[in-house]
Amino acid sequence: MFSICTDPLADHASELEKIDSLVNEIIIDKDAKKTILKRLWAMNINARTLFPGIDGLGKSLKEYCEIWHT
Repeated sequence: MFSICTDPLADHASELEKIDSLVNEIIIDKDAKKTILKRLWAMNINARTLFPGIDGLGKSLKEYCEIWHT
């Protein structure tokens, strides 16, 4: 889940309860996944940058192989 709050001191859980009507689900077509992942990778958004540490590095290597070597 991704949330944005204009008040940095607010508790996100309580804010989400107030505005549950704004929660939407976005379904991405499986054929577009590889293109989207390539674009995110070009912007340096991948598991390595989102999850620093050895776990993120491992996930990013797996992503890299799936995106660029298939």
